[in-house]
Amino acid sequence: LKSPYITRLERYLPRKLPMNFSDEAKKYNAAFCIYELDGFLSEREVTTNFVYVRLHGPNGAYQGCYDIRTLAGWAGTFSTWSTQGRDIYCYFDNDQEGYAARNARTLQSMLVK
Repeated sequence: LKSPYITRLERYLPRKLPMNFSDEAKKYNAAFCIYELDGFLSEREVTTNFVYVRLHGPNGAYQGCYDIRTLAGWAGTFSTWSTQGRDIYCYFDNDQEGYAARNARTLQSMLVK
């Protein structure tokens, strides 16, 4: 996993985008923010050579612990994107009870195998 901190503002776009966001994002080499929040998963639109993912929690906004199956699914997706030469930035903020750090460590351990 890469650092969740993006230092160049031009590397990402807001999450609410117009209908032609994909073309515009590709034009400016900017990433669409892929996110999961309370069971809702955005489109997995990849628009540049890196991917930005925010995992906000499975059991309500910023709550709950992701299960192993879900994290394994993300690990598989991240591995696919990585083999395509893309950097992946993943940010967990399901920070109730420290789940974000726990989930990030679990996902990271799945990726280094």
